Amino acid sequence: MGSEIAVAGWLAALLNASAAKLTADQHLQDKAVEQNLKKLQFNLNKIITAAQLDQKQIGSQSIKDWFSSFKDAIYAADDVIEELVQQLEKHKKQSSTSSTLRKSANLVSRIIQARQFNGDDMKQLDEVTKTFDGLVSDIFELLKVVEQLEGSGWTKQQEIIPSWRLTTSPYKGRTTTTGRASERDKMMEALLQEGGGSTSDFCKFSVVCVVGSGGIGKTDLARFAYNNEEVRRHFNLQAWVTVCNNFDVKRLTIEIIESASVKRPSDLHNITSLEPIQNTLAKGMKDKKILIVLDDVWEDSNTSWELLTTPFTHGSKGSRIIVTTQLESVAKSTKAKETIHLDGLEEQEYFELFEKCAFGDKDKDQQLKSICREIAQKYDGSPLAAVSIGLELRSDPTEEHWRRVARNKLGVVERREGDIVSVLGFSFEQLPARLKQCYLACALFPKKHCFYQNQLIRIWTALRFISADGKGGNPVDELASKSFFVNSKRKEHGQFVFHAVLHELADLLCDGEFFRVEDEAGDQEIKIPQKARHVYVSNANNFVRVSKALAQKEQLRSLVIDGSMPSDDTPRSSFMDSLETVLKNCKFLRLLMLPEEFPLKSLVAIGRLSYLRCLDFQGIQTKPLPQYLESLNLLQWPDLKHRRDAWNLDRGGSRRGQQSATGSE
Repeated sequence: MGSEIAVAGWLAALLNASAAKLTADQHLQDKAVEQNLKKLQFNLNKIITAAQLDQKQIGSQSIKDWFSSFKDAIYAADDVIEELVQQLEKHKKQSSTSSTLRKSANLVSRIIQARQFNGDDMKQLDEVTKTFDGLVSDIFELLKVVEQLEGSGWTKQQEIIPSWRLTTSPYKGRTTTTGRASERDKMMEALLQEGGGSTSDFCKFSVVCVVGSGGIGKTDLARFAYNNEEVRRHFNLQAWVTVCNNFDVKRLTIEIIESASVKRPSDLHNITSLEPIQNTLAKGMKDKKILIVLDDVWEDSNTSWELLTTPFTHGSKGSRIIVTTQLESVAKSTKAKETIHLDGLEEQEYFELFEKCAFGDKDKDQQLKSICREIAQKYDGSPLAAVSIGLELRSDPTEEHWRRVARNKLGVVERREGDIVSVLGFSFEQLPARLKQCYLACALFPKKHCFYQNQLIRIWTALRFISADGKGGNPVDELASKSFFVNSKRKEHGQFVFHAVLHELADLLCDGEFFRVEDEAGDQEIKIPQKARHVYVSNANNFVRVSKALAQKEQLRSLVIDGSMPSDDTPRSSFMDSLETVLKNCKFLRLLMLPEEFPLKSLVAIGRLSYLRCLDFQGIQTKPLPQYLESLNLLQWPDLKHRRDAWNLDRGGSRRGQQSATGSE
């Protein structure tokens, strides 16, 4: 992926803000700490600058390795800064308790200065500062290599639009037209109905917008309609253009002219002004019923759309524009008369498509057929997965190969240009940096996990991927509008489920940072990746089995334990003992989600998690909540979904106010 530097810049900006706030604290009297913090800010600003300068899609292994080291350093630095902040706050409280209000501010400062930070804090800050010195040096060396590549002949269009997207055409042979009967009927009706169907009496064309996630079959539905014989007889002029993320009106107008075989001057590509190019198209469209497909649109600007469609008004009434997109906002900006939302294929249709791609015309071996169905069930009807993974299976029809494909994320055995990772990864690349982290964090939970909107907000805020004050918009709505969630009725009730293929892509991209223990482990040793900072465990029994490995992950930031508490005394006691051991060692936890019916009062170790921002629990057995939670100064809210009256620690209304904001889903 080429987004590592952009995300690095965003993470650096978050850490830089924390460091700046600490440096500016008037009570910070330790000059060595202040100097190290300023040096850290200096290096972070350099990384932010590098991210702003670099707008290219860089996919080198060197960048990936650098980014992995950078993330480790970011986590370490964030932990150190939070520890310093907490130490400073602690000394402020001690100072104010040992001083009266009549004592001078200078005396308070001297008390604070006397013992602000211990030796370990100083050592860790020093190490972090040195680490960032090396990271800054490395990234600028890597960017120099990129600049040299730029000088070797890359063109702007090749940079922006991947070559595998440029080859998309209305005639490209695919096998994904299985199913979609109702969507096809809806498309045909929208194209062939008389009366224009435009949103305005003055407009001679109307827009049919096909919205859905990457690889869900938008282009194939448009291709079906474009090549339909009845459609071809109905329209006098047809054109197909791949837009992608390069909404250049001049380029698109020229490509429409060429695709529609409109009469044009020989020097069309040399004309610099847009007006004569649009006049050429308008002349070719005059009094003709036109059908234009704009495939894969990412631009939702009303101004750009109106400029592009200016010549279209010269066509005759009843003209149509088919737009395929992942963005709900594109349907709005194009004033689409008809919007067709696509989700996965129906189960039986999908199995048939998957088998067709995997076996072709060959006889179906029953064992391989069983494996094929097992794989297909993982991808919730994604046509792209059927084609991409099916063809990989067909390349080597042996059980060993098919088992290997089944084990691999997205069935990828060997990366190829234009494969499923390329298609889905392109959608990921279009996300802003802050949404990239929000999206990847959802890999912490299993496939088909149903999120509540408030739950996602709590998780992302606790991990500091979004601001607690709500600035910057609603990331759940943004991801939903970009087709990252299944378009089900559950969204109407504030419930969201990620598409299976996008969930698997997140697994692939996060590279073990978000790790799940889902299957029954038995007596097998469960290995947790070295990079894991966020861990999900499916039930209490699995947690006991993995607790020894978890206790060694001192830098763990999230721990989610699903399911219910064991009902029998022995496994229940074993679980509580294991959890206490893990919590004692994992002091940097920001997010802790506990099983249903967890006896919160029985585990005071939670009260020592000074970094904890979000504590989720369901069906708690304690009322009121234990007093030790008051010591968790960073705790933003507990989950009061099941027991709104449980929180009884309010001393000034602040936490009770948070209850009202997040206590229901």
